[in-house]
Amino acid sequence: MEKNVVVREEGRDGLLYAKDCNGISVAASTAAPHQYYMCEFCGAEMLLTSRNGEAYFALRKGFEHKNPVCRRITARGTREKTFNVSPEKFIDKLCHEVFPHENQKNPREENNKNTPKEPVVRNPGRYITSLSQMYTEGLYLLPPQTKRGEYTISEYLISFKALNSHLLNPSFKLGARIIYARFMFYCSKELMLIFTIFDDKHDMHFGVKFHDKNDYYNYLSLFMEKVEENGKTKFRIKPRMDALIASRKWNEFKNTCVSACKKKADDYCKRCGCKYYTIFTCARQIYLSPAETEEMT
Repeated sequence: MEKNVVVREEGRDGLLYAKDCNGISVAASTAAPHQYYMCEFCGAEMLLTSRNGEAYFALRKGFEHKNPVCRRITARGTREKTFNVSPEKFIDKLCHEVFPHENQKNPREENNKNTPKEPVVRNPGRYITSLSQMYTEGLYLLPPQTKRGEYTISEYLISFKALNSHLLNPSFKLGARIIYARFMFYCSKELMLIFTIFDDKHDMHFGVKFHDKNDYYNYLSLFMEKVEENGKTKFRIKPRMDALIASRKWNEFKNTCVSACKKKADDYCKRCGCKYYTIFTCARQIYLSPAETEEMT
């Protein structure tokens, strides 16, 4: 048996979404019985079943989940979460700034004492309310046209899965969205952190600009590490640091990084002006997580 593979446990391997024979994600509540289905993340074969009146997809006998996302969803004994508000309302709440000049003392925490109160909703455990939950659900790994609730994932989130279909489309406007991108550089002069969404052929860069130096250096420290070289202590960027970043409005630079950057140039990262940038407002706006290379396949 492969290392870290979760073996099926009765009542704990159910998923609310799966792909049909055409590769289209469907909800268990609307799926047709006696059809072929597979896990959205690892491709394991699944069948439609139900328990206590709730439809869900269960592993077929002899199959196991192998992707970190489906493993952690099924291991926790709960079903996937979905959205219950529009993309605009969801993002507006994440970026809500109660005290404009408040220093974010602990940027690792998405929610703090100043977070606006949640509206009362039915089954609150079923709904996504934070960036950390979006990461746990693995939404950044799914095709942009995949639906969760009434909306497609691309209406909330843009990741490397949407680079060609959305970001490289000249008519596409990023607007109010969340991006999933990798940290690549920083500019202390402009108090800006620079992230990238990329695939084998393209890069697109995004900047997060800070007005407060303390906020900027607090976040920058999360991406840096101390190393010893020839008896000297130096700082370098940690490898493969990813982030979910929400913005009410991604502003577009006139000079796009797609046309300005040359990968072979040693300083191309430093010369990048970014395609889009946004203004940092609060800690809920950014969720940091090490890239899980096993998920990027």
